[in-house]
Amino acid sequence: MTMPFSADDKVEIMTLSVNEDRLIGNHPGMQNPLIFHHAEEGRWNVDRGDPYKPDPVMTPDEVGVMYGCDQMEMPRLIGTSSAVIEGMKMNFTYRVLAVDRTTLYGVMEVTGTARGHEFLARRTVWLRAAGN
Repeated sequence: MTMPFSADDKVEIMTLSVNEDRLIGNHPGMQNPLIFHHAEEGRWNVDRGDPYKPDPVMTPDEVGVMYGCDQMEMPRLIGTSSAVIEGMKMNFTYRVLAVDRTTLYGVMEVTGTARGHEFLARRTVWLRAAGN
């Protein structure tokens, strides 16, 4: 069953910091920090033909074209975290492209099991630096 996320224009604040060679994201609602590392995966593809997999606003390839290069030439990061909400463990994976010095674009994926059923949820994310 596919259930779309409702539209959400809410802006969330996440603090990003560097600790040794890791980029770490923290948010007041997070139980565990989001730990980013360099992606060592092949090309990120989005199959727009599968009605059971929600599409991001822009695919990684479309972002690359918009910024004038191939996605494989862009810095790519994967961030992971987990949380237990109402007794249900949820695993978060953020696959993001560094599109410029102040912007990360990607897809947040949430997986887990609820009432004996596995679920997968995706949402497009933009992380933009605030201020100077």
